[in-house]
Amino acid sequence: MSLRRWAQDDRFGAVRVVPDPAPTLRVNVVIDGACLRLEGLDVETAVHLIARLR
Repeated sequence: MSLRRWAQDDRFGAVRVVPDPAPTLRVNVVIDGACLRLEGLDVETAVHLIARLR
């Protein structure tokens, strides 16, 4: 079925394009006596966070 025929078919409702929701940032931070482990961040964001923690 062509897109034009599909769009004219009464079985289908109107299609509305909406923006994707903002991605959810999930970060895991593990602080051990000897190390700091960050998961879920890109390198640049991790660098900024570590700099602020010092």
